[in-house]
This record gives sequence, structure tokens and C-alpha cells, in this order.
Amino acid sequence: MEILSLESLGIDYDFPDEIRIFANEHKSPGSIPPNYKSVYDYIAILFYYHFVEKLENREIAELLNVAPNNLIQRMYNYGWHYSKDYDINKELREAELKKLFKKLEDAKRAIHTINFEEFDLYKKMKQCDYYQKMRKKTWQIGEFKNKEEYLKSIFYFTQISEEKWSSREMATVFNVRVNTMQLRLENLGISYTLEEALEHKKTKNAQNYGATVRAGKVTRMKALRASATSGSMTECNFRDELSLVIYDYFYEDFYEVIVGTNTVGIIDGKEIDIPVIVINNLQGTYVKIAIEYNGETYHQKEDTKKKKLLKKNDWIYYEVIEKNNDGSHRGIKYIKEKARNTAMELKEIVKKELCLDT
Repeated sequence: MEILSLESLGIDYDFPDEIRIFANEHKSPGSIPPNYKSVYDYIAILFYYHFVEKLENREIAELLNVAPNNLIQRMYNYGWHYSKDYDINKELREAELKKLFKKLEDAKRAIHTINFEEFDLYKKMKQCDYYQKMRKKTWQIGEFKNKEEYLKSIFYFTQISEEKWSSREMATVFNVRVNTMQLRLENLGISYTLEEALEHKKTKNAQNYGATVRAGKVTRMKALRASATSGSMTECNFRDELSLVIYDYFYEDFYEVIVGTNTVGIIDGKEIDIPVIVINNLQGTYVKIAIEYNGETYHQKEDTKKKKLLKKNDWIYYEVIEKNNDGSHRGIKYIKEKARNTAMELKEIVKKELCLDT
């Protein structure tokens, strides 16, 4: 069996100190696959591919020869599923934790006003073998007074609360792995039906439902662009990648972002290579950005007429320049980097146009 490490994979990167601390917190037996040199190597490798190289989960899974679902589960367990930008991921993680722990405290207060003995399922849960043999450390993690308060909270989250909690959310506040939480729920006789789980994904954006929808949109857009676009293959690949990464910079609870195909007719018969519309759902405002994907040679021939027409029609001109005679310009790594740099700059443009702090 090949032992994988940062060195064997040729990864030379100055990792934040907190990654070593994070690795020390995840040193429980069986916490990583057996073919890694250390817990630190494993976590640092995932960090590098996810936050530095910004690869998709399926790409990381392929590189490490693991099942994609297992890798996705791992990202959820580590709290790395919010964004491929590490700072943004931390910010979103902290915001969700704050919200969840407030809801947990609200739930603890609410359960004292409910007569749980009226519910047959709750009585069955109390009588089940798993509950009877539940160890103290199971319910102490959430700072519950006793195991009955722990059980009532789980029942409240899954059966009574109008906004049902997912197993991932419960795993987050109870500080356990998602699959561990799922197993606990099953042992207590609680499980969502397929229909309930799908509905839960839609209403709560659980398991990155929004990202799944976006991936579907990109797939449909690829089919559309095959017959509707006239740009270069590199331009088309750039458009697809921008569509995938844009929500790492525009939080989807606040924004809707439309990345379109090149269109003739938006401005008096002129073509826009990649029209982008960013809608701020909180303000009800929007920004229109016209991305022009040009080579260095064409870049020197400035289309002043198009710029004037764009400005007249409230479009912001933004140019992406593809280097000439650069053998790397068609590589996926080059395109990913260019798409992410563009997304970051578009965010700054939108902030300036809408006078936003974040």
C-alpha cells in the first residue's frame, strides 16, 4: 500500500498554523484513511487541494482515489463545505455556528413548555435500548443537563420545530461527525424519508443543494452554448468555470448571479461575450457587467464604440485578456485561476456600485 504524504504528492506550501491545531483535534482512532503518513498530512493535503488549488470534490476524489461521497462527507465533517476561499469559508462557518447555537438555546427553553409524553414516538425513543444504554459523554457535548434533555432536544429538532434540523446541523452543534449523528438518529428510530430529505435540501440548502442546482445550470448552459455561442473554446471553458465559482464570492442567500452566453442584440447589434447580471435580493438592486474575453492582439484594438454603448445602457465593461503564445493558456489550472480572479474583481465592482461594505 502506497503511503501518501505532502512530500510524496509534491506539495510545498506554507500552511496556516491553525491547520496543525485542527489536525491535532482530529486525531481520534480511525479518523483518516490508513494510507496516509499522518493526520496532519491528510488534512493538509485536503486543505491544499480544496482551498489552494480550489479543485472540485470529484477532482480531489479522483486524485486521491476515494469515493466522491466519502470525500464530500469529510468536507462536511471538517466544516469546509461553505466555500473554496478559506477566509470566506471561516466567516460563513462562524455565522452558521452562531445561528445554530442560538437556535439550540431557544430549543432548550422551548422544551420545558411541551408535554413530550403526548407523543408516541417520543415514548418509544425513551424505551429503546440505545437510549437506555446511552453514555454520559454522548449528551454532555451539547452541555445538556441530562440525557432526557438531550433526547427532548433531538425530538424537538426533528419532529416539532417548524424549521426541521438536518443531521448535518445537529452534528455541527453536537460536535460529532455527520455519519455518527445519522447513526444516532437511526438508533433512536428517527429517519427522514427520501421525499422529506429532498424537500429539506430545497428549503434549507442542506448538503450544498444550491451548488448542485448551479452545477445543473452549468450542464444545461454547456448544451446551449454548443449551438448558441461563437466564442473560442477557451472562452467557453472560462464561462463555465466562472459559473461554477461565482457563488464562492457572492453568498447565495443574498445574491442571484446570472452568467449568460454571448448575445447579439443587447446593445444595438453589438455582441457581449459573457453578460453577467448580479442581483442583490436584499436591496432589490442589480448590476450589469459585460465581460469581453479578448486576446492580447485584439486588446490593442480598443472598441470605443461598444464601450460607449455599454455605458449608455448601464452596463459595466470588464475585459479578460488571454495571453498570446502562452502554451498554458488553455490549461484547466490557468482557466480556474483566471475565473476566480475575475469573480473576486466582480465582487469589488458590485460592492462599489451598490455601496456595500461586504
